[in-house]
Amino acid sequence: MSIIEEDRARYKEIFGERDKQKDYWAYNVCSLCYNACGIRVRVVDGKPVAVEGIPESDKGAQGGICARGVAGLDMYYDPNRILYPVKRTNPKKGLHEDPKWERISWEEALDTITEKLEEAMEKDSRTIFSSGSPSPTAGSTGFAGLLRPMKAGGSIGGAGIMCGGSTHHIGALQSAAWDIIPDYRYCNYILRCGGNEGWGGGRQASSTIRLAATARERGMKMKVMDPQGFTVASKGQEWIPILPATDIAVFMAIANLIVNEIGIYDKEFIRQKTNGSYLIGPDRLFVRDGQTNKPLLFDETDSKIKTF
Repeated sequence: MSIIEEDRARYKEIFGERDKQKDYWAYNVCSLCYNACGIRVRVVDGKPVAVEGIPESDKGAQGGICARGVAGLDMYYDPNRILYPVKRTNPKKGLHEDPKWERISWEEALDTITEKLEEAMEKDSRTIFSSGSPSPTAGSTGFAGLLRPMKAGGSIGGAGIMCGGSTHHIGALQSAAWDIIPDYRYCNYILRCGGNEGWGGGRQASSTIRLAATARERGMKMKVMDPQGFTVASKGQEWIPILPATDIAVFMAIANLIVNEIGIYDKEFIRQKTNGSYLIGPDRLFVRDGQTNKPLLFDETDSKIKTF
């Protein structure tokens, strides 16, 4: 029995009785981002007609569902949706060349891919890798299980441009985490400077929307500093409409107030744990020692400039 036949048999064993019903709800996980919110899909006469969150779910939006999740239903009815494997029959490639796609069976598709992978493995296994979305039910993660029986070597890579890959690197460096989300659970005051995170955008959108709503209910205060009064501004206690393109000037003014006027900052932490002691030149870069190229700082104990 092929992999496809095994999957079909297993599906029928698990969902066969349910699928015989004329009208039912199918429980699943949304795969349109890695929040992986719990969803249920209403199926009538074998066709999905509605999508909504699972009220008792504690994952992602915790019972809710975002606009993208609801719009996911349109993917099923998209006239350009690919329903079966196809292969190129025209060996010529180019912008104006017709690929002459030809429909093939799933079995033929798997056999062809396996054959090509085996050829590549024999030549150099390092040439084999998978790249795609890090969604829990599709893309890189989901495809990894399919690659194993096809002897794909196991090199899996995600598409950085798809989901803010740089954020994942920052998360790993700062806290050994896949992602970083606002700490709404313990936050009592937020100064939101641009963006719409926690109210419909940003990292882990569905999760942060729920966390932000819960925080507001317990009394979290928020002020929004943004030229535009987006939805997030309507949720705050005060909207500060600064002039467009003055963000940096405002931030520098706040920093100057904290450091030079009020003095409410941890001076020893800045001195010992950060590069705050480094001297900055007119070019806005660290001033470095000419011989060692190490950053220079001013030692207040003897009033001399030294290397770190």
